[in-house]
Amino acid sequence: LAWVAQRRVALRDLKPDNLLVSGEPSRYPTFLKSAADFSIGLIDLETAIYCPEDGALLPEQPQLGGTPSYATPSHFLSNKILERFYPDLWEVFSLQDGYAVLAIIFRVVTDKWLFPKSSALFPGFLKDLKKTSGREESMVEVYRRHNADFWQTARDEFFQKSARYGPFLDAASVAVPDSILQMMTVF
Repeated sequence: LAWVAQRRVALRDLKPDNLLVSGEPSRYPTFLKSAADFSIGLIDLETAIYCPEDGALLPEQPQLGGTPSYATPSHFLSNKILERFYPDLWEVFSLQDGYAVLAIIFRVVTDKWLFPKSSALFPGFLKDLKKTSGREESMVEVYRRHNADFWQTARDEFFQKSARYGPFLDAASVAVPDSILQMMTVF
């Protein structure tokens, strides 16, 4: 993930189903005990997007949509709408990946969902988006309102769950390369 982020590529559909773990089959499942004994690959990349650093070049429109447990409201809006909030679309696309990474890590460590209340907001958001009939100003207002509610709910869930599952999270020990730590500081 750090490697693709350094190249300004956002995957936009990170979730456990799109991660492929590989190791020596004869050592399964014990190879999972050491990160040096297995690799994680990425699959299902049709929603990935490259964001050129040159502000004159805009990224192509990625496919819209996402899995609610790992998505943000921005997954469902066109670049044209998102540019009104994020002058550099890389900011929002990398935020989508960061959100999903947090949800995945939490799920792996605790076997619990990090953002169930945030995910439950999607049906209302999508219903309100549909009511706009594609009118840009209406979509902007729907996004503004729902995005604020979404991130406040996600923030609250993050802090509540971090406190509640602190012992599990503290017990997890992972060596994180500097390149990944640098990438995560933007989130």
